[in-house]
Amino acid sequence: MKKTIPLLLAFSILCLPALDLWAQEEEVVHTVKKGDTLWDISNKYLKTPWSWPLVWSNNEAITNPHLIYPGDKVVITYKDGAYRITIVPADGGEPRGYTLQEIADHTGKTMVLSPNYACYLYKDAKYTGEGTVAGKQDSGEFSSVDDMILIKMSQPTSSKGVAILTPLKVIKKKDATLGYAYKVIGLAEVKDTPSGLVRARITYANQEIKKGDIVTDNISDLKPLTIRLSQPALSSDGIILDYSGGIAGSSAADIIFTDIGASHGLKPGSLVNIYKPYTVKDVGTVEDYCGLALVIQSLDSSAMAVVLESTDILEKGYRVKAR
Repeated sequence: MKKTIPLLLAFSILCLPALDLWAQEEEVVHTVKKGDTLWDISNKYLKTPWSWPLVWSNNEAITNPHLIYPGDKVVITYKDGAYRITIVPADGGEPRGYTLQEIADHTGKTMVLSPNYACYLYKDAKYTGEGTVAGKQDSGEFSSVDDMILIKMSQPTSSKGVAILTPLKVIKKKDATLGYAYKVIGLAEVKDTPSGLVRARITYANQEIKKGDIVTDNISDLKPLTIRLSQPALSSDGIILDYSGGIAGSSAADIIFTDIGASHGLKPGSLVNIYKPYTVKDVGTVEDYCGLALVIQSLDSSAMAVVLESTDILEKGYRVKAR
């Protein structure tokens, strides 16, 4: 039986103490006991981007009989930028090797996020939709649930109604624009089309709707976002360019934007670690781990991710890495 634990309810779950295997460059050997799973063992021994979100994932609460048996030896090593798990059977059979990605593919690990994260749209060009909000039918500048609004657009083609979006961020690196972020702030049910306009009733809103907001009839259901987890092999490390949700910085459940994307190895489901760089006299620049993020949308040279865990406020310029 599978259990689904929404992201925003899961921050109270405690993670098992972790050993930073990569920093110590050690080999860990674990003898399998009844009820062990490879992910439980990873949580216990690895300080890895896989540890935290797998506590919240769709997790089969059973042993992995197809992978490990009581008495087997699980050998965990770190080499060439990736973790490797080797299973040495107790019966003397041939050892079997797995990457974390192969184990995740084998057991179907996924992450379920709050429907709120389905409201974000990240594009490599400005998005205009099919129309704009002309205003509230009655007096007032702002509209909310059950208000009637007028929309400048042709007859919608979808029976689902329309979605209303607002610009969120323009993501830049120096003088180059890498992406445009938008957020769905409302849904509306079309009533009729008077005098070349569309009149609609707002059925959902997560903030006030105003004149000029973007309208589209090309919408998907706003439902929990299910993403398959993956461990990226990045061609280069990146940095945080911007964030949304915080004031002085970003923290758990906020959105961040990176300067690396699909061309660097990031895709939806990729898990990345975040490090704070600082300078130590007579030593140089060192880094401290300060967070974990899950990519939810990726462009060629940029990505949008949700922060799953943070030990400090995350700021622009913090490093983004695969380990």
